[in-house]
Amino acid sequence: MIESDLNPAQNPIRYLVEFFFSERTLAYVVRILVLVGGLFGVILVFFSLNEVYEWMVWWKFVLVVVLAFLFSYFTAARYVLDLYELSSFYDALQYHMICSFFGFFPPVVSVSKGKLNIKPDEVNLIDRIGGPGEVKIKDNSIVMFEKLTGLSKVVGKGDHLISRYEFIKEVVSLDEHRTRVTDVQAMTLDGIPLRVEEIEVRFKLREREPDWMRDRGNTVEGESYVESVRNYAYNRRVSEEGFLSMYEMIDRVITVAAERYINRHFVDQIVTPADLRMDSRQAVKEALSGPEVRAAMKLIGARLIGLELGPFEFPDTPIERYRLGKWRESKRGEIRVLEAESKAFEMSRQDAVRSRTQAEMIKGIVTALDDLQIKDAKDMDTLIKLRTAQILDTWAGLYSSRTEDKFDIDRYDNRAPDADEDE
Repeated sequence: MIESDLNPAQNPIRYLVEFFFSERTLAYVVRILVLVGGLFGVILVFFSLNEVYEWMVWWKFVLVVVLAFLFSYFTAARYVLDLYELSSFYDALQYHMICSFFGFFPPVVSVSKGKLNIKPDEVNLIDRIGGPGEVKIKDNSIVMFEKLTGLSKVVGKGDHLISRYEFIKEVVSLDEHRTRVTDVQAMTLDGIPLRVEEIEVRFKLREREPDWMRDRGNTVEGESYVESVRNYAYNRRVSEEGFLSMYEMIDRVITVAAERYINRHFVDQIVTPADLRMDSRQAVKEALSGPEVRAAMKLIGARLIGLELGPFEFPDTPIERYRLGKWRESKRGEIRVLEAESKAFEMSRQDAVRSRTQAEMIKGIVTALDDLQIKDAKDMDTLIKLRTAQILDTWAGLYSSRTEDKFDIDRYDNRAPDADEDE
């Protein structure tokens, strides 16, 4: 039974009142004795008056008192029926009898796999109203009880009695849970829409970190989950349909984290990370399992165990074409530098060949003049003009060509004697 936290020495009257209306076995006995004693006292009073006044029939007055008591009793049950919108007057009468005088056959509800075992068409008084009653937790589940003033207690497996004004706030399973976040869409930092088809998340209720000094005594089952259950119950998000379940809150946490990661990275950083030894999917998984996500899940009482990513899709942009175009843009400057270097090298080769050719031609002219031993100045002018025309023709051919020409020096050397013979 539930013990009172009030010290009888501080306020004995309030303590007696709370004890009288408590769910202790002795309190039920006291209430029944008070009811029987009061009824017996009424009968004794009217019987004594009947001895004094013969016209007063004692049993009639006793009958009126009993009928008045029954009327008030059923009126109170009717009030409970309307207040909690119960479908059966018998349920209201049963709850009123349990709370008032008779503690027999209290309502019972069982818990398994993190849920109350209640049929769809069944009305359970503990689920609808609250205590007094008994809650039987059969497996690996945690139940949080609440009073009007706040959190009452958190209990684990076993049979637990709850008092009046105490009701079930949350029921959570301690097993590992799985949820699937589908169709996560976001825009990368370089403006490419990216879609993650599915993210499978594994999580469970967060347990308090073990402390040998604190837990060296006998710990109550469920005590290590008090903070997590409180966070889950009082930090729940609300939507248009009502409170979100833990699955829905985990979905939102993972969705926001995935969208934030995509928005902060370029598509190449997501598909091909800088560390080529790291798988791109592994990089995203590590980002979604980071401190921010774990802290957000701690606020709702959950602990992340692991997650698996589905395929990445680019719904509006062919990623191969985009990456090829981006590669071309990044390499365009390098290509221009290479083209300029190639053209400069070509022109330097041309200048070197031209200079060598000119030197060879001048040398040939000097040699030819020595061999011919020309004495007439007119013949000398004609020969110089001929060689100059050959040089100009050669230069014109070099500048008009955009490709590298291989100059045959022997060809120019052989043309000089022929020209001399013609002359």
